[in-house]
Amino acid sequence: MTMKILANVAIKGNIVNDWFHNDYGKLTDFLVEHNIDGIEGILYNPGNINEIPINLVKGLHLIYWPMWLDLWTNNQSRLLDEFINYENVKNYYGFTKKNGFINKYHQEFEMAKKLSCEYMVYHVSQISIEETYNLNFLNDDLLVLDETAKLVNQVFKGDGPMLLFENLWSPGLTFLDSKKAIYFLDQINYENKGFILDISHLLLTNRSISSYDEAIKYLLYVLNNNKKILPYIKGIHLNKSSFAPYIRENHNKKAEISITKKDFMEKLIDVYEHISKIDTHVPFIDERINQIIDLINPEWVVYEFLPKDISNWGTMLDDQNKILKY
Repeated sequence: MTMKILANVAIKGNIVNDWFHNDYGKLTDFLVEHNIDGIEGILYNPGNINEIPINLVKGLHLIYWPMWLDLWTNNQSRLLDEFINYENVKNYYGFTKKNGFINKYHQEFEMAKKLSCEYMVYHVSQISIEETYNLNFLNDDLLVLDETAKLVNQVFKGDGPMLLFENLWSPGLTFLDSKKAIYFLDQINYENKGFILDISHLLLTNRSISSYDEAIKYLLYVLNNNKKILPYIKGIHLNKSSFAPYIRENHNKKAEISITKKDFMEKLIDVYEHISKIDTHVPFIDERINQIIDLINPEWVVYEFLPKDISNWGTMLDDQNKILKY
């Protein structure tokens, strides 16, 4: 098995629209120049997917709503605590009933097959805006895992690309407990399944980390203590979390302020800014990350970065390649 190096690209986000002027040929040339084998795409605004070269999109990152559980379980009280009114619910999801999740994921499943993707990525997590600041979670892992399995089993049936479940730091799939992870995977009826490890997300389960030394030690500690999940990990999202003091600060006051705000979009913008300061999506510039890659032996390694411009993106890709000697 030859490991493929991919890069994350939103279709059609600013990378495709602005940097490559909707020319997938130019995007492909850029990837070849930087020794990248293809992309893991996310279809925020795909347009006509017939324009997308079949061999370009190796993986499809399915859409993810961090706070999805209350709409799915019809918890109207907590849903309105979060969204204030149903207009915000409609604007955020594009729908106001739980069947909207099934319809949207079914649509993306069909797109993944049409694009001949090798795999799909599904986030398994639930977190509210205020919880993102204070980490005082109202739901536990098992509830999120069980409800995710119910949703997934209504959508993904028959043959199709491998379905890989991604870890986060909030309730759901964290990879801190192999029993829970295997329990979840056993509930999934779709046969072509596995996990994808997001390096930054795993590091964010330990907010005390302030250096590459501590990061590597923690990654090895978690993975070596949860070896039962290793054969199921087929891919890696390679990036790093912030090591800055901000991540270790108490952000409870931000949660309290957020609760008082009556403008949902303002709350959303604020929390995205907070997340960008902790889940930074920059290269992991330490050669010891190869120990993690060797331990897992993945089929796909995705450079999941958030570059400022095309030049910055090229530098990020080259820097990560040097670390992997790729």
